[in-house]
Amino acid sequence: MVRPENDTDKTTPSVPETKVPVTDPSNLTEDEKDQVKTNVTDTNKDTLPSGSQVTVGDDGTTTVTYPDGSKDTIPGSDLVRQSTDADKTTPSVPETKVPVADPSHLTDSEKDQVKTNVTDANKDNLPSGSQITVGNDGTTTVAYPDGSKDTVPGDKVVEGKSDADNNEPKVPATR
Repeated sequence: MVRPENDTDKTTPSVPETKVPVTDPSNLTEDEKDQVKTNVTDTNKDTLPSGSQVTVGDDGTTTVTYPDGSKDTIPGSDLVRQSTDADKTTPSVPETKVPVADPSHLTDSEKDQVKTNVTDANKDNLPSGSQITVGNDGTTTVAYPDGSKDTVPGDKVVEGKSDADNNEPKVPATR
């Protein structure tokens, strides 16, 4: 006897490309569960039969229940990941850019000034033990204690010097 085809046979839910960063992958908060549900629903908006229900368990395991009562399950490990310091932190960009002679080849002193500016702009923001490095083009990398990183593009922290930066005004001598 052949069983009639059900919605599970006709549908394979797609896994979202991006995993949701969560504090504890074995015990998601309601907000984290809502984000997983939104990601799965959005990824499958054109493939799930109308009336399908998406539910998320404490570990992120997601069940899609179809209108005919059949179900598909996506493991939580495919949908969530442990959050990192980079997920929790957004480095502030200094208000003032460092004027540099050549924005594609900073000198060591220019790099030091960028590092100082980024450090000062984030003194109350970065986890203890964070390291800031500045590349030749001013691109600044913040490496966090857990190994995650954030990057600030060089054009956000440096600018080419203008003629005013390069020239000291000369005061005419008095007679």
